[in-house]
Amino acid sequence: MGEWLWSGLSPAQAEGHACVVCGRDYLRERAHPTRWVPVGRAEGTTSQVFACVGRCADHAAARCYPGGVMVISDEALTAAGTAFLRACEVAVAATPTGDPRHAHPDAIVTATVAAAAPLIVAAELRRLAEVFDDHAQTLRRDVAEHGDLDVSWGIARAAVWRECAVITRQRAVRMDPAGGAS
Repeated sequence: MGEWLWSGLSPAQAEGHACVVCGRDYLRERAHPTRWVPVGRAEGTTSQVFACVGRCADHAAARCYPGGVMVISDEALTAAGTAFLRACEVAVAATPTGDPRHAHPDAIVTATVAAAAPLIVAAELRRLAEVFDDHAQTLRRDVAEHGDLDVSWGIARAAVWRECAVITRQRAVRMDPAGGAS
């Protein structure tokens, strides 16, 4: 799969100095540094372009790969990496010699999946809870700003989204009580 070519960018975006999604200028905001990830190249210049880590990177990935790419957060990848290292330790400890070269590959794969999968799912559940919270806040704001909306309907919908966020966070905590810090 080749790199995505971005068109219609500002000069700062096309040179890789600003987010291709939100336009945040990475050079001007040094007081509040932002982490960013490469998301393709600028059409015409072929300079590498970037998006802010988080929602902007998710949006860029959805645009680049509309068929569906699961974007896994840095926290989830870190937790999965930690789980992988722990799984390797367990697999090596199960060998008679304690030598990693004697560990059975299936034992490492099984231990890694068993350890990492809940952490990745928990991180994604936490991210979804943020999306639900954002949607609830947007509904509340829309009800407050626009008198033509049915106020009781808007408040009820916002409460449902808020409840979804709470339940999703609770499930994430059950799967990974350390919150990715393990």
